[in-house]
Amino acid sequence: MMKNLLLVVAMVALLPFIGTAQAMGYETYGVLTNPHTHWYAPVTLDTLLKARTLSDINSRHKDEWVSRYKEVAISSTCNGQTRKASSPNNQLNAEQLNLLKAAHPDCLVEVDIHYIPNNNLQDNPARTMNAVLTVVPIKEAKFPGGYLQLKEYLRKNIISQIPTEVELAKVRYTVDAHGQATDVNFLTSSGEKAVDQLIEKAICNMPLWTPAENLDGQRITQEFELTLSTMMLRCDFQYE
Repeated sequence: MMKNLLLVVAMVALLPFIGTAQAMGYETYGVLTNPHTHWYAPVTLDTLLKARTLSDINSRHKDEWVSRYKEVAISSTCNGQTRKASSPNNQLNAEQLNLLKAAHPDCLVEVDIHYIPNNNLQDNPARTMNAVLTVVPIKEAKFPGGYLQLKEYLRKNIISQIPTEVELAKVRYTVDAHGQATDVNFLTSSGEKAVDQLIEKAICNMPLWTPAENLDGQRITQEFELTLSTMMLRCDFQYE
């Protein structure tokens, strides 16, 4: 009888930590390249090296919005001087790509898309969309296997291990020049010490990344930010 009573007491004490993982949204991006937190679209050097179309340099642009392109004009203003390059459609030409590769974060890079909208309106005049880009002159650090493997690592080692709802947790960490994830800093605590410790341990135990590189090919550090929240599953969730 005493053993059964002790077992019940032990189970009651553990109740706050027992349960199934909660449904939760989560994302991690480079601080300078998070597409959700800037009014401009960030473009990294490695993106430019592989870019072929308008959507490659601006993920917010959707080709299905367009029935027919009339012109895609890219302009870059650096140190008071403006260079322009145009193409007749969403396929980027060598002149446009060279212009983007020569830009740096202090340049104003704009994309003007002149197009016929894809709709069923009888009166369907040409329109113009404008986007502002910021070229981040680095090759981003890469998790082994890429972004989808990074998401799976976070799901397995953090998200699936948290039994309680987390309204919001925001963590900044650094991937150093050796590819090690380090310098974990909580911008917003989860509110639970055990959860914060779980997050910190998972980040510090990440496998080695391929470090970020600058324009000269030198390995450099890069800051990343992890956001997780039950609120991220809502359609009206906004990054700060």
